[in-house]
Amino acid sequence: MKVTEERYLRERHCFDLAIRMIGHEARTQTIQSCTRLSEDRIRKLYRNFFKYSTTANIRRHRGKAPRRCEYFVETLATQFEATTLAALFIADGMLLQKASSATKEKNLGYGHSFCQIYDRFLDFHPSPRISFDHGWFLLEALSDANELALRACSVCKNWYPHDILGLRPLKCPGCRVLKLS
Repeated sequence: MKVTEERYLRERHCFDLAIRMIGHEARTQTIQSCTRLSEDRIRKLYRNFFKYSTTANIRRHRGKAPRRCEYFVETLATQFEATTLAALFIADGMLLQKASSATKEKNLGYGHSFCQIYDRFLDFHPSPRISFDHGWFLLEALSDANELALRACSVCKNWYPHDILGLRPLKCPGCRVLKLS
């Protein structure tokens, strides 16, 4: 393989991941963190593949990516979805107890793994409250464990995302819905 072929192959993988992430309505900032493509290139990909498509109804979200940990624990439904997504992160090995800076570096493999997890999440929650960008932030927040961490339920011992700074009960969303004491 020639050096130029390698470069084009990497660029092709970046484009494939970017198109997949655009299909999930990811923000430009999120796509850039994995692919290292420019904002202009991402906009052109959207325009060429999605903007005038009659089959795909993909919207581009503007503004900054979500950054509020409270979002994941505000309602039982959102906390239940966050629990599902966290379980998928754990099952795939993306959520490590002590993530080093090397593991937290985002690359094409990281992006593809996240997309696969989010696709599985959509199988469980076809109309989710947690968007692709919210899920991306959830993984970062759980990895850092500064405001949001996994905690064992005091009733059923299952793990769920818990706001460390919040005053919510120490029960998982399932036990709270069933009103188990």
